[in-house]
Amino acid sequence: MSVSEVLGHGQAADGRVQFQWRNCFGDVTATRFGLVIKEYWSKVARPALISAEAEVEHWASSDEGGACFVHSDRLDQRAITAAAMCLSIQSIWERQLRQYLVTCVCRDDRQAEMQGQIHHAHWKNKKAEKKRPDLQELFRDLRGVPMSAFLSFPQIDLLAELGNACRHGDGKAVTGLWQRHPELWPAYCRESLLALDGTRTERTVAPPFADMNIEPAMLEGFVDSIADFWEMVQYLYHESLTSKHWTLEKRLLEDRRKLARAISHFNNVAYIRSV
Repeated sequence: MSVSEVLGHGQAADGRVQFQWRNCFGDVTATRFGLVIKEYWSKVARPALISAEAEVEHWASSDEGGACFVHSDRLDQRAITAAAMCLSIQSIWERQLRQYLVTCVCRDDRQAEMQGQIHHAHWKNKKAEKKRPDLQELFRDLRGVPMSAFLSFPQIDLLAELGNACRHGDGKAVTGLWQRHPELWPAYCRESLLALDGTRTERTVAPPFADMNIEPAMLEGFVDSIADFWEMVQYLYHESLTSKHWTLEKRLLEDRRKLARAISHFNNVAYIRSV
């Protein structure tokens, strides 16, 4: 399979002009980002969650006096630990993204202005907050393609929402999550309110943040999605190099097979934007 068939460089057989990744120093600085988040998960976040779960299981089977009360406390601690790990994973991701975008800024008269925008930008602006670009818009402007071109984007976008809820607790962030992701409250159902007359009505008020269930598997999925994002960035960087060592060519053959689904998705979104 040729480079043009994989990434879409130059012009396709039907004459369409296809997207081409613009290499920059940011691609080099992001080399270890995937490894960093993976190591944080394996050495910090996962052990903390395992420890919290072990405490819950211990007190659930204990016959000591007052064990039921301690078990209740440990359930709360498990939920707090999961929320804290979620927030930390989301914070690491945003710091990585900001660092990447800063190093993607060209050295021109607008460098200081652009870097200032990156440091102060939100992940996604609300419709009423369009005075300055958000991180997704800055990524699109600097890299020439929307973040939605990355297959892992939906999970990363959910992480941003969930991290915001973990930071602020009950409020708008939790309400938004409840409306879009009620599965985060498995003990609740949006149509589970049973009235005295036997009818069911939709629950319009979000359940408490404390009742949200953040599973370790979900957090691990977020970590994998972040690592996948940076792996795709590295692939695009390597594929776009005009001169490649034979060892890189060999690696690219493996990457094309491994990332085939992500590459196809990227090409489809990038092409739709370019036409």
